[in-house]
Amino acid sequence: EDIIYFDHLQCTHYTETPALLKISNTAGQIKWASHLLRSNCKITHQPDWGSLFISMKAEKLPTPESFVQYLVSLRNENHFHEEICEMIFVRLLEKFQPDSLTLTCMYTRRGGIDINPVRTLNASHLPKNLINVSILSKPAFRQ
Repeated sequence: EDIIYFDHLQCTHYTETPALLKISNTAGQIKWASHLLRSNCKITHQPDWGSLFISMKAEKLPTPESFVQYLVSLRNENHFHEEICEMIFVRLLEKFQPDSLTLTCMYTRRGGIDINPVRTLNASHLPKNLINVSILSKPAFRQ
């Protein structure tokens, strides 16, 4: 897989700015990961850090630079993790009308609670153990 480096990318927006998302001249599929996900807790306003994973197939795709700038624009947003995931998902859905889209936001554990929202257009794209209630309800080794 290719790794994209942004040596001189300037980010100046720190509240959600969907207009930052620019359409590239290519169609196809992207599978990106970023560890730049950060927003603030809706209640305490403490920073919540996380990793974002996106898989999208569309005739219109975002430019990598604009996606990073958009992601950074969430830094001063005060929302729950699920709301941030939904916000990103809806923005991508509206702007790019993808044929397939799966977005996973894996936040750093805080207060002993894992919150890792996933949104997808097709449930078949989810790992089977992620949607199997009998597996999810069993305590993990560390619990």
